Amino acid sequence: MASMDPETWCIKAVNPAFARMHGYDSPEELVGRHVRELLTPEGFVILYAELKVKVSADEGHHTFETVHLRKDGSCFPVLVDGVTLKDERGKVIYRAASFQDLTARKEAEDRFSFIARAGEVLASSLDEDTLLQRLAELSVPQLADACAVDVLTEDGHVERRAVMHHDPNTSAPGATDQVLRTGEPVIVTELTDMAHGEEHQTWLRQLGVKSFICVPLQARGQMLGALTLGLQSGPRCHGPPDVELAQELARRASLSLDNALLFQKAKETQARTERLQDLTAALSRAASVEEVAGVVIHMGLKATRAQRGALLQLREGKLHLMCHSGYPEALMRAYQPLPLEVFSGSQQLLHERRPLIFGSRAECLAQVPEMTPVSSVVGEGARALLPLVTEQRMIGFIIVGWEEVKSFSQPEKDFLDALSLQCAQALERAELYRDSQAAVRLRDEFLSVASHELKTPLTSLGLQHVLIERAVSEGVLDKAHARLAASVRQVNRLGSLVGSLLDVSRISLGKLALEPSEVDLAQVVKDGLERMEAVFLQAGSIPRPSLEPGVRGWWDGSRLEQVVVNLLSNAVKYGAGKPVVIQVDSEPGWGRLCVRDEGIGISAEALSRLFGRFERGVSDRHYGGLGLGLYISRQIVEAMGGTITVQSELGHGARFTVRLPLLAPG
Repeated sequence: MASMDPETWCIKAVNPAFARMHGYDSPEELVGRHVRELLTPEGFVILYAELKVKVSADEGHHTFETVHLRKDGSCFPVLVDGVTLKDERGKVIYRAASFQDLTARKEAEDRFSFIARAGEVLASSLDEDTLLQRLAELSVPQLADACAVDVLTEDGHVERRAVMHHDPNTSAPGATDQVLRTGEPVIVTELTDMAHGEEHQTWLRQLGVKSFICVPLQARGQMLGALTLGLQSGPRCHGPPDVELAQELARRASLSLDNALLFQKAKETQARTERLQDLTAALSRAASVEEVAGVVIHMGLKATRAQRGALLQLREGKLHLMCHSGYPEALMRAYQPLPLEVFSGSQQLLHERRPLIFGSRAECLAQVPEMTPVSSVVGEGARALLPLVTEQRMIGFIIVGWEEVKSFSQPEKDFLDALSLQCAQALERAELYRDSQAAVRLRDEFLSVASHELKTPLTSLGLQHVLIERAVSEGVLDKAHARLAASVRQVNRLGSLVGSLLDVSRISLGKLALEPSEVDLAQVVKDGLERMEAVFLQAGSIPRPSLEPGVRGWWDGSRLEQVVVNLLSNAVKYGAGKPVVIQVDSEPGWGRLCVRDEGIGISAEALSRLFGRFERGVSDRHYGGLGLGLYISRQIVEAMGGTITVQSELGHGARFTVRLPLLAPG
């Protein structure tokens, strides 16, 4: 409490509490001082105006707020509860008042107002960068002279995202790491309290930081980052109220940051979904393998935001380049085709059939050194090897490359996995479509050839019947017998064609029946040569058999003779009238039959498909047949546990080799 002289405005008396409130040691130090010495200029104006109003209104009691000065010059808010006494003439003769320091209340109100305003500001944006920058701007100067916001990335790195200070390296070394590791705040109210070593104290002194708080940003049990607040000048130091305020600000900021991150993830997920839908729609419109490859590379690169890509299709153990973008053309030609063994060291890629995703060239070469020739010319950025896998098999790879080094979040990895699955399914559909179209063309071609092959003997047979009827009516029996023999040959030819068609049907249904018994391979060949004697004579070709006796096995003799006849027929048909060598011999555990002609030979391209159904090594325009003989022969030989192979070059004849196991029954 204090009283003053109403005439001079000087202090007449104060109690010890009033003296302590203003930083004085005793009441005597204040007696006689003018009240102006204890108020700020604004505070004195408030006091003068308040007293003038109350006196004019003839009110003896007044309550108001003003600002006082302490002995050290600092100011503080005060609540004044005063009384004014007048004499009978209305003259003021006494003034006294009680005073209450409002510093704590005002600070609490300021903190509440700050937190309320911070909540509104932080909730006003779902953009992560904007949110973090606003957090830093809110903190200065309310809580600190400098502020830094660090965010923990998905790969565990700490990234500085917002700063309110002329030096972007404001946060204390070690403190941020400790907060992110423990989830507990680090508070240093005086530099000497710093528990992180002399090096950190020296560093902070150089920045002029004398006190700092580092609090975690965390939500839903997940560490998001850290907020660092530093004081650099003035008498102010961080105290418990500042720590509480910083933690409350961090809590609200964490919720807003978590919402922003969830919103950003939702946007990214929606964008990835839309890109994947666009790719899927484009793939659904692509019919051929080439069209699918083009869509995969060009739209796939757009979907992954990559700069380079290549699609490799797996065929017969080799990777064939289908389409690429961003790679040097000469480099791609040099690796066409690429043996699958290139990736033999990658267990994850070939056997587990899981993608390989690397953040940099160095990381890629550390795991797949076989990629060195390709990776050496395309920069240091991220790479991915995506296997194209269907339910049945692996059909190829997609190689994707980025210019920059980057880390991949789990949603990004899942997106690449989904993209490769879509591409694999589209490529498989395109292959099935291509194969179905090829099958239709093959069927149409077969029907054409079969119609011709069946019509020829039927026409000849009809003509022979007319000639036989004429010879009989004229009584020329010799001619009739000759015509009848020709008719029998045509009937046999028809029977052979129909038999081949029936065999194909049985093979397709898995009903090719075998009746094994002990069979001499040399005798089977002799029987076949006897059946083919007229064919050899007509073609002018001479058979040259070399038959080792005693080559016996447990085989179906009738089916084996069918194989021999098929091979001999081919040798005569394509042998150009030259001799045909037939050899039977044995090796440990196996019997072997070789049929070699010196005719037109077979191209390398035709060799790979020679044993297929309805396939031929030459055009059907020049050579007849249904293209079933070798297909049936292979099925028969393999059903008996053997193999059939061919060696040939154009213009140098062909050599067919049959190997059959020499095994006893049971």
